[in-house]
Amino acid sequence: MIAAAHSILEQFTPDKWMPLDDPRGPRLLMSQGDTSYTVSLWDEKQAVDAGASDVASAVLRSVLPKDAPFTVPRTVVSQSFSAGELTDTRATLVVADPLPGIPVSTQDFVEQPSLIESLARTLAILHSCDAGAVADSGLVAKEPQETREQLLDNLDRAASTRKVPTPLLERWEQVLETASAWHFLPTPIHDAIDVDALRCDGAQIVALTDVHRLRVGDPAVDLAAAGALLSPNSFEEFLEHYATHREVDDPGLRQRIDLMNEFVMVELLLTAIDSGDAQSVDEAAQMLRDFAEVVAPDEVTHRPAEADEFRPASAGVAVSGTDSDSAETVATTDISTDAPTFVPSVGPADRPAVDPTADPDDEDSIPTNRIDT
Repeated sequence: MIAAAHSILEQFTPDKWMPLDDPRGPRLLMSQGDTSYTVSLWDEKQAVDAGASDVASAVLRSVLPKDAPFTVPRTVVSQSFSAGELTDTRATLVVADPLPGIPVSTQDFVEQPSLIESLARTLAILHSCDAGAVADSGLVAKEPQETREQLLDNLDRAASTRKVPTPLLERWEQVLETASAWHFLPTPIHDAIDVDALRCDGAQIVALTDVHRLRVGDPAVDLAAAGALLSPNSFEEFLEHYATHREVDDPGLRQRIDLMNEFVMVELLLTAIDSGDAQSVDEAAQMLRDFAEVVAPDEVTHRPAEADEFRPASAGVAVSGTDSDSAETVATTDISTDAPTFVPSVGPADRPAVDPTADPDDEDSIPTNRIDT
């Protein structure tokens, strides 16, 4: 790897190197004097993600403020090698600038509270970037209506499996049909926030990595993911910091965060069904039943028998449990009233009032906020 990296780097002759621990594959740090680079060897799939990350990083560097307190990855040079040249299969060698800091852990947020505010500021800065410029770069851009319809489609698929308790179907469908919850401006989002995507210097977030899924969409996606890293109290503090750094008129934001948190169970169920793994399907179904008993213990009526036949989901099956004539009920229902959210990090909080005059069946009442491209 060192010889191959040396061959594609001009005027750089490494005089020292050290291996780096990376579960994804071979990686090392090589240096010449004060100049250092990381060298990674990716297989074909990893190379595709690396290419997407290069594009996203370039876009981010163009829209982030010059004084942003964090950096993003930058590839210096890369080159593909045929099978047999470096490994038995086709591989791509990527030389990049080393990133500052070290990966964070969930414990870091407990031991160093300043990281909570730093994470909130990091996401607020990202969400405040120019969405039009990101969309113009060719990255995915989803409007509120598209996000809502995709979630409804997934809920329909899950409902068709008959493994989701009716109270949960009603609970999630009501939020998805509450028009006022989907009035928001799409923003640039990371879409893969977890401990692997964040690096810190012990007190502050100094690098944002794994940016290959950068797109324009619902900021609630990133905020819900951040909530999974924090305790309930810390998450409330995180949201307060976020609101301080990014003032925005989005009354449905908290409703959508809670929905995204709980919808993880639906995604797990559908993933298990698509994989054909009956055991994983049973585990996801049990998780859904357990959650239903927490949020609606007196209403849980769906109890699949052990002999229930495993069946794949099919799209287009209507979700039961909501009367289309009960628009007022739908428009005034809060997903988290008197019930905990699925992800433990999201605790109870005051939710903004929902507009009772909003018609959940009126598609025109859902904002488009189209991004000019």
